[in-house]
Amino acid sequence: MSVDTSDLVVTLTEDNDVSQLTLAGPDGELVAEQSVSPGVTTIRLPILDMEAGVSGYEHYTPGVQTLTVSYGEETAQMDVPLEPGLQVTDVQQYRGEESPTALGNIVVSIENTGTGPTWIYDIIYSNAPYSAANKELSEGAGIPLLQQPDSPTSAIITPEQEQQYRGSTPPLLFPEDEFDSCKRQTVSFQIQIGIATGDHITRALKAELGGDKKLDSGIGHVTCSSSDIRLVEEEV
Repeated sequence: MSVDTSDLVVTLTEDNDVSQLTLAGPDGELVAEQSVSPGVTTIRLPILDMEAGVSGYEHYTPGVQTLTVSYGEETAQMDVPLEPGLQVTDVQQYRGEESPTALGNIVVSIENTGTGPTWIYDIIYSNAPYSAANKELSEGAGIPLLQQPDSPTSAIITPEQEQQYRGSTPPLLFPEDEFDSCKRQTVSFQIQIGIATGDHITRALKAELGGDKKLDSGIGHVTCSSSDIRLVEEEV
């Protein structure tokens, strides 16, 4: 048994006489079921469902699931632990583009050390220099509001996977008329990452500014061309 993106994959022996697989959540609610045709050995049970452009989504309830295997007139059950375990492993200045707005954003590396898949749906900040980045997580853990990855299903993170994410609003932009230099300045703020399970991760960050000022005249804000961003070890 394994997890492949949004599916639980069950592999049967070639001589199986299984007729149906049913997966139920910790509360007994049906998660997925699939009939099994003779000779079929690989069955995919969908446990995540994301539809771009709509607010609805489906996410299994984390915890120990129950897989029921039906064969003939008999059934057998087994426990299947599906519990995401996400942690932030690294943060760094986004350097994929040279525009001031892009340079003001942060790339966050997240690792899933748990047993189940999930997805990141939002990244926001508090006490960040750019006030537009300081907001609440969007209501409902639904369709991702991210710049990276650029498609909803790519935001899924599976067990033992590490992936990079970038929020929709850059935190390291400063009002042009209030900012003097990128030299010898340190900024402390917090990042909050929304997870589709309904949980979130909050970490304290520190950015040591460097390089040259880059002006975005359209919004009247500047950023620094080279900033060293790091996690503050103590979790908020």
